[in-house]
Order: sequence, then structure tokens, then C-alpha cells
Amino acid sequence: MKLTRKEIKAILEKYNFGKLISIKLFGEGYDNYNFKLTTSKGIFVIQIFSGILDKEKQKKINLQFKILTHLKNKSFPYQIPSPILNKKGEYLTKFKKTSYWAYNFIEGEIYKK
Repeated sequence: MKLTRKEIKAILEKYNFGKLISIKLFGEGYDNYNFKLTTSKGIFVIQIFSGILDKEKQKKINLQFKILTHLKNKSFPYQIPSPILNKKGEYLTKFKKTSYWAYNFIEGEIYKK
């Protein structure tokens, strides 16, 4: 998957990420694509949902956000991906038919089977 300039611009406008330095696809999940977004304000991960976001999948994503936020608030002893609120105060952002969310980048390795 490749993002268009228009999609990248929309991502930057929806969050307070600063100016784009680089963006790179670095992994694919079962239902998403993962991009490393480097900006003037830091490094972030953008997960773009690749399928249709029906009510059941929306429920699972919301549970994921809730669990990760809970762990962060309880000072979990390891770094965890913390979902970032967009300018509207929401974790899930939509652009046309695409849904995506953002996390702070955590340095590490991607597990491969």
C-alpha cells in the first residue's frame, strides 16, 4: 500500500504532528498497514485499517484503545503503544473510506514467524 500526498496531508492536518520529514511502510497486520511517520515533532506509527470497519471490528478497536490507555494510566512497567487523540479528541480518524489511528513510535523489532 502506498499513501498519496493528499492522504498524508490529511493525516498531518488531523493531528498536531508538525511538518513531514518521511513516511515509510514498515509492516502489515491482518487488517491493517503500518507506517512510520517522521515529522518535525517526533516519530509516530500510523495504522491504516484495510478492510470495512463494521460495528464488530469498531468494537474490537475501541477495546484495544481502552486497554492500552488503561495500561498507560496505571504506569505499566514496559513501553506500550499509546493511541494519540486527533484534533477532534478521537482515537479513530476517517479520511474518505479509510479509517486510521496513530501511536507514538517505540523502537524495537517486528516479530516475524
